Amino acid sequence: MVRPVRSPVVFLFLLCLFAILVAACASDPAVPPGSSTSPADTASPTRPAPPPGTERNTPLPAAVPETKAPETMATVQEPPGSGSSGQRPIAEFFADPTSGKVPLEVRFTDRSTGSPEGWFWDFGDGTSSLMENPVHVYSSPGTFTVRLNASNRWGSSTESKFYSITVHPAAQQPTALFTANRPSPGQPYTVQFFDRSTGPPSSWSWNFGDGGTSDQQNPFHTYPGPGTFTVTLEVANSAGNGETTGWVTLGSS
Repeated sequence: MVRPVRSPVVFLFLLCLFAILVAACASDPAVPPGSSTSPADTASPTRPAPPPGTERNTPLPAAVPETKAPETMATVQEPPGSGSSGQRPIAEFFADPTSGKVPLEVRFTDRSTGSPEGWFWDFGDGTSSLMENPVHVYSSPGTFTVRLNASNRWGSSTESKFYSITVHPAAQQPTALFTANRPSPGQPYTVQFFDRSTGPPSSWSWNFGDGGTSDQQNPFHTYPGPGTFTVTLEVANSAGNGETTGWVTLGSS
């Protein structure tokens, strides 16, 4: 029969061995199911060392240069007709003359407000202009509607003149012609003369044959006594003049 060893040396040896085992278990404890782990607990396992006599050169990853996001410049424009930096023009113009005979030369003057930068003129006869202050010649008679569109970077507007330009037919050289009514009975004899000229004339010059004259279109003239008188009418306009002669007999049946 063998007795248990009760030597103090053996007891100390066993105690040291037990302490080593406890320390080993405490350095790598088992994680119970359902418990959370820290990032340090889930670190990758240690790679095995390379075999003796071999070296392993692992290239370090290249440093990635720091990139800076490009700056974006935003341009904000104010809507047309708003803000203090600009405004849409208000179209307005003046024309001179506004009536006349063919060919009629008309000067147009822009009077728009709002600092226009572009102009478009519609003269109403199928022609147009991009000038600021154009001169236009109307070569046919009629009444024409003139429109001006003034614009700048903020917008545009249009001004219309529906009554602006009236062009009359070109003047023709007049042809003089006249008639006279029956004189009043008894002396003195009063006669009215009527202009029948074509052209039309713009001025009249009458000579009644007894020293009397007139510049009216349809004058009255009084003769002091009977007789036959030569009456002359001269008419004129911008295209020329014309003349005719007639006779008036008074005091005879």
